[in-house]
Amino acid sequence: MKTQRLFILARLMLSGLFWVPPVYSTTVYDTHGGSVQPAHVQMPAQTLIYQDDFDDGDFMNADGANGLAWSVIAGNASVDSVDGSLQLGVDRGYSLIATTQRIAGDEYTLRFAGRITWSTPGRIVVLYKDENNYYSVGLGAQPGIYRKINGVEIQLHEDPESLIRLPHGSDETGVFKVYVHNTGQSIIVKADKAGDGVDYDIEILDTDPAAAAMFTQTGIGMQSAGGQPGSPWFYLDNVAIYDGLVVDTYEPVTYYVDQNHPQASDDNPGMESLPWLTVQKAADSVRAGDTVIVKPGTYNERITFANGTRGAPGQVITFKAQPRRSVTMWGFYTQYAHYLRIEGFSITTDPSLTGWTEQDGVFISSDHVEVVDNYLYDLEGTAIAGTSVGAIVADNHIYHSQMGLAISGSDWLVEGNEVERLFDYGGGDCDYARFFGDSHVIRGNFFHGTLFNEIGDAHVDCFQTFDNNGEFAHHVTFDGNVCYDFHQGFMGEAAYYGDISDLVFRNNIFAHGGAWGMSVHQIQNVTVVHNVFADIQYHGIGFRDGATGVVRNNIFYNAGSNYWASDGGSVEGSHNILYTTEGLIRPEDFPDDLVNVDPLFADPAADDYHIRADSPAIDAGMNMGVTTDLEGTPRPQGGGYDIGAYEFTPALELWGMPSNQAIHLAWRVNLTLPVTATWTISYAGPPGDQPSPITGLPVPTRAFTLTGLANYVPYTVTLKAMLDSTPFLTDTVTVMPTDIILYLPAVIKDPL
Repeated sequence: MKTQRLFILARLMLSGLFWVPPVYSTTVYDTHGGSVQPAHVQMPAQTLIYQDDFDDGDFMNADGANGLAWSVIAGNASVDSVDGSLQLGVDRGYSLIATTQRIAGDEYTLRFAGRITWSTPGRIVVLYKDENNYYSVGLGAQPGIYRKINGVEIQLHEDPESLIRLPHGSDETGVFKVYVHNTGQSIIVKADKAGDGVDYDIEILDTDPAAAAMFTQTGIGMQSAGGQPGSPWFYLDNVAIYDGLVVDTYEPVTYYVDQNHPQASDDNPGMESLPWLTVQKAADSVRAGDTVIVKPGTYNERITFANGTRGAPGQVITFKAQPRRSVTMWGFYTQYAHYLRIEGFSITTDPSLTGWTEQDGVFISSDHVEVVDNYLYDLEGTAIAGTSVGAIVADNHIYHSQMGLAISGSDWLVEGNEVERLFDYGGGDCDYARFFGDSHVIRGNFFHGTLFNEIGDAHVDCFQTFDNNGEFAHHVTFDGNVCYDFHQGFMGEAAYYGDISDLVFRNNIFAHGGAWGMSVHQIQNVTVVHNVFADIQYHGIGFRDGATGVVRNNIFYNAGSNYWASDGGSVEGSHNILYTTEGLIRPEDFPDDLVNVDPLFADPAADDYHIRADSPAIDAGMNMGVTTDLEGTPRPQGGGYDIGAYEFTPALELWGMPSNQAIHLAWRVNLTLPVTATWTISYAGPPGDQPSPITGLPVPTRAFTLTGLANYVPYTVTLKAMLDSTPFLTDTVTVMPTDIILYLPAVIKDPL
């Protein structure tokens, strides 16, 4: 079996057509080239209708009961000896041949081997009615799916990532499938080139009613659709037509890379007992759903992927260091490798790497890439950067890099990362994160530790965006991030195209800023709610040059001028707390806020911005649709929404439920208790079955029932968490036992 070139998933559809989710395969093995390689294998469920291998040298007459007969419609065709077998070819220029048989059903799968030399515009033809009405799939210089009706041809799918196209070269070969189905209302066409572990690479749904009405009782064919006339450079072999949809299988493989293994070699099959020597060998070999386990060591290589190395939904390709962060290497460039996961590596760079992406730790240039739990350090570029749809960047630790994160594309989730101590290697600004694109969620990240004497003239922002490079940013949410040690917490401007809007900042902490908390220029609809701005030198938030926003439920603590708008900017502000430990703030400048009111943080000197039980922030906010706080605690906890990033929760909450001569107690603890702690319950009232106090209850206990009590007598019950003989948490409830239990029925009113 010949090795096939690999191609990546196409997503481009033209207007009026709809994308249908592909049918993805699961696995089977074929051994060649000294390693275990997966291959597509036809499942035997479908009935073979026609076949032709051209071994009789005659394409015009059918060979056997289910053989095919072909007719030349235009140009010329011939059966030639190619690669040791007889194959059917069409001349270069414009040539078209089609089967004389018509396929009775309106749903079938065509499987064949194709061979193309250089950039010949070879196409396979399906749903053939006549020379003016058919569909075709380009395998060479004209990739994609086409439809011709009444002599007018349109392209329905461009195959922009060359998933089906054979590469430009001499005598390139591939094994293909094309599935067609006329449902009566629409036409489905799917095409697949075997070799990547994904079944059916591109597809369209054509809802044109004229097409559904026309394309019944059709045949197949092949054509050369242009170029200089000449002998064939496009051939078919092993043609088979099956009734219905043919689905191939591929079972994922787990490969191993272990440079310390005494028999490690890239000529091995990649098994744990015979591992590969390099990670690049694994990258060159994986298919959809495969996993690569990399054993400890320093691998002086930066990983790239060939065109066509891609996973699929439910078939992610995984590269995993085992144990975590025991593998040091030079990073990944993910171009082509959709649905890829990179987990647990230690990634740095090397002076020998000089390409424009090679100073970055992981450069994402494909869709649905997951970069999880890696340690990236001493990088002269950006630790994790790129453009993608649906990327996940989570739980990574980034240290001593020029920049932390650069986000572009759409639908990224950036969560739980730590970016620490940016460093200026001479590459421009040192930002914790830059973002462009739309619909990103950036939450729960911790940015800190940058020393201003290590960044020279570089500028440090927690989050930055701009549009002078033609980029844009819309519908981006920043939730629960903590950022210290910066110039601006957010720096954004839309000065060139005005194409940045709808940014939401909620539950974040910006502290120790050398200039601004947020500097907003020309950006529309910026929502800033439930944040803390602390120790900001000049300004908390400024809206300038036409920028607009809402600022509510925030705490400004020693935050310079707090918040304002100028130069055509506007801001709606209320329900904020503004406080400075030096001097006073003019209340008339903020008539709808709590001004000169200490928020009573737990310990602001230690960057603990939780609010105390006596804080004026409790229940003082307004409902801004924020349902959790920075730690995920539901909002509200009391009668209203708390101002700031944290919703106040008491350390201990006790409830009591009355019953007949009994009280059922339950409690919740909102902190971690010492393992040696115990609970003590005491009550005031007539004695019951358990004398007061009840001591020594184990620390995991969260419920207790007092029995034998007197009905209709109020009992005051106190719960204490004890460490040795000292209480350190306490809460009290008053409950009256009763034998009268009321059940309130549901009442359904008759309609008027």
